[in-house]
Amino acid sequence: LARRPRDVAAAVAAVAVAAKAQAVAPEGCEDADNLLTSEPSAVELLLRALTFNSRAALLLSSYLPVFIKSKLADSRGEEVREGSEIEKEWQEVHSEGAVDLESVIDQLKGFYVKCGQVIATRSDLFPREYSSQLSHMVDSVNPLPFSVIKGVVEEDLLGGLPLEDAFESFDQKPLGSASIAQVHRATLKGGREVAVKVQRPFVEPRLMSDVRVIKNFCYLTRKLFPLDYYVVFSELEEQLQEEFDFVAEADAMDKLGAALQRGGRRPPVLIPRS
Repeated sequence: LARRPRDVAAAVAAVAVAAKAQAVAPEGCEDADNLLTSEPSAVELLLRALTFNSRAALLLSSYLPVFIKSKLADSRGEEVREGSEIEKEWQEVHSEGAVDLESVIDQLKGFYVKCGQVIATRSDLFPREYSSQLSHMVDSVNPLPFSVIKGVVEEDLLGGLPLEDAFESFDQKPLGSASIAQVHRATLKGGREVAVKVQRPFVEPRLMSDVRVIKNFCYLTRKLFPLDYYVVFSELEEQLQEEFDFVAEADAMDKLGAALQRGGRRPPVLIPRS
């Protein structure tokens, strides 16, 4: 029974991460991620924040019945054993919440995929029903249309030049895609094969706004949770800020490659160069 208050807190944090944007995405949209290619307005970010807080309150209320049952059993000195009715109710509530969370993340993509990946890989922080349901999110997410990728490369990398002026070929299907960027195989004029990592348009303001809202929620409710989720999302915020700087990433990649080749040694792994 002692772990149950922790479970409800963890489940609230997990589902609330993604719940706020259900009112933002269009009804029936299968790939809302593709729509997030324009700069977000202040109104849009405010709406997402308001929706988050209202959905989080609803989520807390959905856990109240089984939480109260557990507290009453605890006050009577009853031990909740594995396979008991209360234990089964907790599992059912977690399972339902995990399915709802998966649906929201699949609809919204973006930062919610990042949170889904954290939940999937940290069963020590979140109920195992959530980690199990979201385990597939550690793989690639749906890529953006190639037309969007082509526009970003031509405008931000080539300064307005057409793709064909710099590349002999450019694979339209990405090698991999994630919440912040996706990678495409390409061949430069002259025959050099390269990997082109393309950041999703205007992804930084959305992701950073979302994580700040979640941090604020976790700060205001941190006394309710046995685990301090404010610290968890503060660390995630710091990590995200570094992930947007592709120049720093390329520099680190070059330094790592040089270090592994020091002394004329053949590196144990292939390190790409910028």
